[in-house]
Amino acid sequence: PKSEHHRYRAAMAYALAAFEEVLKFVPPGQDAIPADAFTSEVGRARYRKGPGKFRRNLIQMTIDSTRRVLANIDKSIPPSD
Repeated sequence: PKSEHHRYRAAMAYALAAFEEVLKFVPPGQDAIPADAFTSEVGRARYRKGPGKFRRNLIQMTIDSTRRVLANIDKSIPPSD
């Protein structure tokens, strides 16, 4: 229910910050994060499993969508007295 949306706001804000940080790893003039940007084994494994998930346009779409979700949550939170 909309009355419970506020419970998810912190998690959505955290996710938004994470995706905004990920976008910084796409080099200027490039369309995706390069494979050599991944330094941890977990990161390299995720990249190998789905390199398309690290394309600039997909990351930006996720950011835009998450911002819309946050805006809707903010609209549904009743003002505090």
